[in-house]
Amino acid sequence: MPGKYHIEAKLSPNRHRVPGRVSLIDWEEGCLKCTVCVKQKCVYGVYKDRQIDPVSLADTADMLCRHCYQCVQGCPNRLISKSINPEYEMMGDEYWTPAILTQLYNQAETGKIPISGAGYTGPFSGPGFDSMWTDMSEIVRPTRDGIHGREYISTSTDLGAKPSYLSFLSDGSLDMMPASFVEIPAPFILTMPEDRLVSPGLSEALAEAAADLGTLFLNSAENIEEGSGRAKRHLMPRLNKGSLWPDLKAYERFKVVEIDYWPGLERWLNVFRKVNRHTVISVRLPFSPGFTGLLGPLVEAGTGVLHLTADNHGRGLGFESNSQDAPVLIDLIREAHFHLVDLNIRDEVTILISGGIALAEHVAKSIACGADAVALDLALWAALECRVCRDCLVQKACPVEIESSPVNWARQRFVNLAGAWHNQLLEVLGAMGLREVRRLRGEVGRVMFFDRLEEESFGPIFGRRKDGKK
Repeated sequence: MPGKYHIEAKLSPNRHRVPGRVSLIDWEEGCLKCTVCVKQKCVYGVYKDRQIDPVSLADTADMLCRHCYQCVQGCPNRLISKSINPEYEMMGDEYWTPAILTQLYNQAETGKIPISGAGYTGPFSGPGFDSMWTDMSEIVRPTRDGIHGREYISTSTDLGAKPSYLSFLSDGSLDMMPASFVEIPAPFILTMPEDRLVSPGLSEALAEAAADLGTLFLNSAENIEEGSGRAKRHLMPRLNKGSLWPDLKAYERFKVVEIDYWPGLERWLNVFRKVNRHTVISVRLPFSPGFTGLLGPLVEAGTGVLHLTADNHGRGLGFESNSQDAPVLIDLIREAHFHLVDLNIRDEVTILISGGIALAEHVAKSIACGADAVALDLALWAALECRVCRDCLVQKACPVEIESSPVNWARQRFVNLAGAWHNQLLEVLGAMGLREVRRLRGEVGRVMFFDRLEEESFGPIFGRRKDGKK
């Protein structure tokens, strides 16, 4: 049995003040000068450690407060109150909400799973991943407690093609291309988000973090550096039709090579496979109308990984003028997975997903829908305190100066976030009674979809919906 995979997290404090969800309002006028002030009794030391941030001139108590409301309720003269912090509400957007960003900041800082004593406070239904519930029926078994349990739980997965059968010549040699795949210890790779500020330092930090994690770093071929030491073995170049290298043998030094899809790519793939028999080919294809018709020919041409991409909100690309009407990621993944199942080639290819993966639970849910692994992109920038604002899109200065992040600091933040997500994946697998993540792929019987439950429960009573669908 392989050794237990563990990601070493180290405390990596935030460089900037994180806006608190609420603001403390402390009216000192009218204080009764109590013998024991409620501020002194704060178990979190909020008032003891509070300062005025020299840059933003904001009260750090907003960031330190844990919202137990003891001070608000205990002050006899009602001099302490709370209000919504407008700076907090300005972070992110409707998908990358302030609550999600704050959670990612904390995970990148500590590498720990977020624990809430008040229980789950998120939505139980909604678009995308929020409409999908996982089966935790095995959570009562302490031996399968993901992080601390005694049973080994494997999170390793394979990237690449595996033939469904072997064909031999009369002399006993293989009459087919050899299988080529790469095993990674966790079902995610690292990559840079689209349309965000980048720098050579961030590219270096991602490459080093990929080496620490034992996974791959997907970067554009123009920015791929040979580097030194172990980091260069974890690089995965991304190419397009206009950036192909004339010498196909030059790709031989990489474990996996990704190329953007273009019509007629299959012919190039056949030539590439003959020259680089052991290099895994990944084809990047957007979740766009008619994408399923391209999957079969790409697999037949020797594609080992189908990298299917959505937008940053987890929706398909190019479906409607209004992006809110585009299919959501969980439906698109299932469509791709079951299409390959119908073609009897699902086990011959790896499905890699990116776009809209904002939380650790999205990794497990994507795999349950049919993916093999995910590519982390914008979540990694959130690990660097990205506010997911529009400043990058309009070429304004970044409010957290993300492009100047120190390499070692950024590297550790990436590792911490991956560690927190990996531990939460172990918790999910343990609660489901699974001992390896490969068994979770396509296990839709272990999850519940709100739309399906609603239809089964209320369909016979109310009939068809207003839009004509059952």
